[in-house]
Amino acid sequence: MEKKNGKGLIILVAIICCVICLVGGYSLGKGIFTNKEETNNNEANKNSDNKVNTEEEVELTDVYIKKDISKKASILLSVGFTDEDKDIITIGYGADQFLNYSDKYKMAIVLHYNYYNTSNFRKMYYSDVNELDEKLKQSLLEYGNGNIDEFLREDYGIRIAEADKIRNSYEDIFGEKTPTITDEVAIVCPWFNYDSKSDTYISNSNCGDAPNTNYIYYKHKYTTKLDNAYVYVNVASMDRDDNVYKGLEQNTNNYLYKIKSTFSLEQEVKTNYEKYAKYRLVFEKDSNGIYHYKSTEKLD
Repeated sequence: MEKKNGKGLIILVAIICCVICLVGGYSLGKGIFTNKEETNNNEANKNSDNKVNTEEEVELTDVYIKKDISKKASILLSVGFTDEDKDIITIGYGADQFLNYSDKYKMAIVLHYNYYNTSNFRKMYYSDVNELDEKLKQSLLEYGNGNIDEFLREDYGIRIAEADKIRNSYEDIFGEKTPTITDEVAIVCPWFNYDSKSDTYISNSNCGDAPNTNYIYYKHKYTTKLDNAYVYVNVASMDRDDNVYKGLEQNTNNYLYKIKSTFSLEQEVKTNYEKYAKYRLVFEKDSNGIYHYKSTEKLD
């Protein structure tokens, strides 16, 4: 009898152990599945959040990128006269190209920038003159009455730059291959010629007409979205009679007021920029993380 009861007890213990194993295995499996499901859900939510963030336009906080595109914006707005990281640019040229720069005008901006803001343009020497295309050489020597010694001795404001340096500058600003412009390039002073024989750019002392208008550009906001960065600019213009307009176009619809002699239009545009025409410059990031100018958009 005792032997029979002992056998029954062993069977009961075995059954209990099986039940415990089954319950534990179920709980463990459920936990693993639940944790995996929660992990997948968290990853999905995280990816979703990242997607939302990158597709939203947000403030540009990277100081190095901001400084770089601010400099490039200054070059564009001032048609090459300055690369200073400042918020107000006043210039009398460039409005006709502001929304759609031609290749020739972009080349002129880059040449102006290098002439006024870098050491890439330098005085010419005998070797420089002798390497030029003969037609261009003779036209330059007219400044020295056909005499190379007189031409080099006197400072006629004529400078020379290696084309590769100009190309590097162009590609840094615009992110595209530099166009070859064979005719004279100019916005104001000086004008420029390309010499294919020596692969150089030559400045001369010719000048364009004085402007009748001043354009005031106020840079005040920097943002980013995906691979683009934006510089927001508000613009006013003033004609020779001191009439002020809210934008580039000087017509009845854009007329605002006539200023007094003691009035600072730059300060006015900076303080009350919302009432002036709004644009933004679009910069696009390349595979190396460098931003290049792509377009200008009118926002109102």
